[in-house]
Amino acid sequence: MIVEVAKRMGVPAEAILGRSEAPSLTPIRQIYWTLLRDVFGFNAKQIARMNNRSVSSIYAGIKHIEDSLEMDDAKIVRLWERVKDLPGEMEMMQLKIEN
Repeated sequence: MIVEVAKRMGVPAEAILGRSEAPSLTPIRQIYWTLLRDVFGFNAKQIARMNNRSVSSIYAGIKHIEDSLEMDDAKIVRLWERVKDLPGEMEMMQLKIEN
């Protein structure tokens, strides 16, 4: 999924997985974590391990995205719009693989 998120966000996958604290990358990374939880059902500890982050960073990042979407933050909503259909696409890809 990281490849598809990176493509849709217009940044390299390595940048999303990296340690940069650039303001342009942080929300993208947090959206990726949110998708990992929502699409694949990973918990914060698993996401932290997979992304070499602390559990508290994962919780804070996901909460930031949830709160920003709830408050209709224009920047976060624009980013979310790019990837919000990924869960359905991932499901369809899985069905094709199984058949």
